[in-house]
Amino acid sequence: MREKKDITKKTEAFPLLLQWAGRIGSDTLWAVSAFLFCSAILLFGVKQLFPEGDSGGLFFGQGLPLSQVSLKKGRSFQLNVGENIHGANPAFGEEETAFLTQIKNEVKNKRASGIVWENAQAGLKLYDRDAVQTLSNAKAVITFDQDNFIDMGENSLVIIRRLGRSRILKTRRSFMLVANGKFRGHVDGNNSGDISLQIALPTGVAEIDTKTSRDKKTEFEIHVLPDQSSTITVFKGQASVLANGKRVSIRANETTKIDAQLPPLPPRPVLSPVHLKAPFDQKIYYYRHVPPEISFTWTHTQKTGQYQLQIATDTSFHHRVFDEALGQSSFIHGNLKKGVYFWRVAAIDNQGIQGRWSPVRKIEMVQILKPPALKVLFPQKDEIVNHESIVVRGISDPNTQIYINGKILKPQNKRAFQEEVPLKKGINLILIESVDRVGNMSFERRLISRKY
Repeated sequence: MREKKDITKKTEAFPLLLQWAGRIGSDTLWAVSAFLFCSAILLFGVKQLFPEGDSGGLFFGQGLPLSQVSLKKGRSFQLNVGENIHGANPAFGEEETAFLTQIKNEVKNKRASGIVWENAQAGLKLYDRDAVQTLSNAKAVITFDQDNFIDMGENSLVIIRRLGRSRILKTRRSFMLVANGKFRGHVDGNNSGDISLQIALPTGVAEIDTKTSRDKKTEFEIHVLPDQSSTITVFKGQASVLANGKRVSIRANETTKIDAQLPPLPPRPVLSPVHLKAPFDQKIYYYRHVPPEISFTWTHTQKTGQYQLQIATDTSFHHRVFDEALGQSSFIHGNLKKGVYFWRVAAIDNQGIQGRWSPVRKIEMVQILKPPALKVLFPQKDEIVNHESIVVRGISDPNTQIYINGKILKPQNKRAFQEEVPLKKGINLILIESVDRVGNMSFERRLISRKY
């Protein structure tokens, strides 16, 4: 009987146990679900701030000292050379290494001691081992000083190093790492000493020393392709490339390529310069309020993929107002403000290698808002004459068009003008107008009475 009661109690307790377990299970399931949901949101936010980087295996294959950092939409590594592996800290008053002098569209920067990529602004001070990244359709210019700068194309990453001076070699030395994208560099060792620049690439190291250049200037372009191969092109001066145990020297207007696990290819010449057609050199454009449309045209005899057109306010093309790759041999620019500009064009072959630059041409945009000077010397106001005609004389600015009573005088480059005007009996209105090349106008009137 007792055994039967025990069985009955156990039978009644079993549903209660299941009910309790169900409540505990639902609470646990809800808690776990909430935890996973919050964790997913947190991870998503962390990935946006600290996206994943690459493993860096290609770099370690070259024996370069690298440590991984994070980068959005690309590869990123920090090049550790020398002391102070933590990099400069602007909070402690370290001297800046370079400046971001130009920015187009979205550009990011990260401090050497930081972990967050921030939106960069023009004028930003850059310190030793800071990183700069350009996103899609973005560009940036990193300026070390007035003679030395690096142009970054879109989807590019660079980690910069200070241009430190070597007492033994009497040169300024710097290291930088190019992990992705296209870069153009301009280094000049004339004003403040020779420069030795080493650039770490995914498959090798490019070395640039201004002492090897005849005029101590070197202009170069480096393009790291998506497959991690690299092309190095020299437009002025000389450079060398070391990869997989082989060193190759590149002279002006030559290019080479480094494929993964292979030595650099033998240098080959780049495309010849294009022939510029219009506008001609020293061309001056005048305008009043709206700048005129300028048609830039050129030709090339070799087969090309694209053309690179640059328009700048300086002969070194550091301060560019236009720098784009074009699929045709012409371009119309309709928004050049007043000032002096320089322009040049280079052909780009089907492999994306830029050719030699064309000769540089100069144009000038001159805005004229002030009306031309005009002074009528004869006749005086309210003259009374007894002649059938009168000679109107005056002076105005050169290269103006003079109208007298709507009649155009012959074009003349001198300031003085004169014209015989017939008179009718009675009061005659004589209207003298001076119109400059952009449409600014000055005028004077004379009332001349002819006796009956």
